[in-house]
Amino acid sequence: MKSSVKLLSAGLAAMLLLSGCNTLNNIQTIDLEVFVPASIVFPPEYKNVAVRYNNSNAQYNPWFAEYSIESVAARDTTNIDSIASEIYFREFLETLKYQNFFDTIVYIEPGNYKETRFSDELIKPDSLTTEDETPGNLSTRELSSILTTYPADSLAANKITLDPDLGLYSKNKLQQIADTTQCDILLSFDLFSSLDGIGYNPELDKSYHLVFNMAFWNFYDLSDQELQYFYNRVDTISWQSDEITAFASLQKLPQREKALKEAAQISAISFAEFLVPHWELVQRMYYKSGNSGLRKTDKFISEGKWLEAAAIWKANIENKNDRIAAKSMFNMALASEMEGYLDAAIDWAVKSYHVFGEENKLHAENCKDYIRILSTRKRDLKIIEKQIKL
Repeated sequence: MKSSVKLLSAGLAAMLLLSGCNTLNNIQTIDLEVFVPASIVFPPEYKNVAVRYNNSNAQYNPWFAEYSIESVAARDTTNIDSIASEIYFREFLETLKYQNFFDTIVYIEPGNYKETRFSDELIKPDSLTTEDETPGNLSTRELSSILTTYPADSLAANKITLDPDLGLYSKNKLQQIADTTQCDILLSFDLFSSLDGIGYNPELDKSYHLVFNMAFWNFYDLSDQELQYFYNRVDTISWQSDEITAFASLQKLPQREKALKEAAQISAISFAEFLVPHWELVQRMYYKSGNSGLRKTDKFISEGKWLEAAAIWKANIENKNDRIAAKSMFNMALASEMEGYLDAAIDWAVKSYHVFGEENKLHAENCKDYIRILSTRKRDLKIIEKQIKL
């Protein structure tokens, strides 16, 4: 999923490997927030955004109510996914506001489709991502089938035909929204549902709960009253538990209602961050040392005083002990990144690598991994600069 998880895994793996090595074996990790670019780039005129909740799956739908427990079909009668959809929308809106990318975000009163049956397609194929990137996408045909083949007694009698080009809207309605909100684009949240399954894998001694969230959005250009983008995606969120018996393992999983609500929050944050540049928590590693002089940096790091720590490391980059020199150079790379000097950080990581080259495989991999991370950050910052300037 995110780079922070990958970095944490890599850091922990490195710690375990280095614990058996008698050089460069004292590794520590530290949390760091980095600014990450959006996955898409909106046209520069889209600075004022209207957002509307229209979830067309508010009515109880037996098709979406099915889930499984240990491969046995079950049916939810409480319509939890409709509650989850409201959580999803609220979390999406709050995350979008928190990132402070758009000039204004206007919330529009939601549409009410509890008494409606749809008789045409609600949404077109995804235009924001490719099928390869989101293999869980539902096709337009599948979505249309879901919306139009409910059992007759599960929906109210009111029946509408959607506009083939504008879905739940008309040009007049979009013009009205433009006039009342003074916004450039409308993000319309038109359908959400969850499917899930709970089970136990005896071969791995693991229980699991998988939640599949389906979110469908339409984005409208309010100046031209046109449907600009279509987004549909299936997110997979999972929980796992390790216990000796299936019963004990399953008991460790979150309750189903709680899991579906938390999964909705996770999916919402992920989509909001897909749309706009955002802050992301990652981890960085650095070397600790038993050297009396270098130990002083521990206090400076804990207090965020990177310049003071860097002064000590820089004084040791030519230490006669190659291990101390390599550690100090590597840590200088981290101090440079923390101060925003990515080119200098890359230079220090390269210098640290060349102290041992490939003779010390673990240190070489640490250096090369960090150089790749720093290079990616440089690329991301250039992308963000373009996105912010738009």
